[in-house]
Amino acid sequence: MPKANQVERINYVGGLYGLIAGNSRGKLQSKIDEMNQQGWNLHCIHSESINLIMLLFRMFLLFITLGFWTIGSSELLIFEKDRD
Repeated sequence: MPKANQVERINYVGGLYGLIAGNSRGKLQSKIDEMNQQGWNLHCIHSESINLIMLLFRMFLLFITLGFWTIGSSELLIFEKDRD
């Protein structure tokens, strides 16, 4: 039976804000629950690979916000379901 796929991105927050208020497990679980209610099943989780420019940009953001906030990493969630 043919399958349909959908890709969703989860973004996280870095810095002190992400350390205090961030809940990566809760964010991931809520997205999976939402998609399961729509009939999608999680097939794969792909973590973001960071390049040098993005790393320098994150350090710059940490510097100008005095360590409170920066762009966090992200993950791609690949969902699948049977086509109707």
